[in-house]
Amino acid sequence: SDFSNLQAGMLTVSGSLNAPQVVMNTGSTVATGGVIFAGSAVPPAAIRDGFSNTYLFGEKYVPMTQYQTGAALGDQQCAYVGDSSDTLRGGQRPPASDSTVWSAELEGVFGGPHPVSYNAAMCDGSVRSIGFDISARIHFLLACRADRQPVSPD
Repeated sequence: SDFSNLQAGMLTVSGSLNAPQVVMNTGSTVATGGVIFAGSAVPPAAIRDGFSNTYLFGEKYVPMTQYQTGAALGDQQCAYVGDSSDTLRGGQRPPASDSTVWSAELEGVFGGPHPVSYNAAMCDGSVRSIGFDISARIHFLLACRADRQPVSPD
């Protein structure tokens, strides 16, 4: 999907998603938030969109050219660093394959080394293969635990 059209419909926020955002194509502001963020202790009742309709975590975009260098933004620290762009991803931008040439718009997006999809664990414990061609709107809503717009990754 075209990033400029996506950007026009959304407010870019921190990697944690734990902040108010503008829902695409509606202009309404909601405190969406993901499930994992600094200091998170999200009870099951707070995942209002349903466990099977909300990302818990997923693979991240790292440019193939940076696999061995440690120089890629969002991949410079270990998995246990906490609230960092190295460990958190959001749904503000569409996912990207690691074969995609890096640009600033790709910082903090989901992705992976696979040619057509990345893997995401949902809050119900299922693991889904999500196509890189997923609708930007659906991807955004799956990353939000309480936007009250449950959608399926299928």
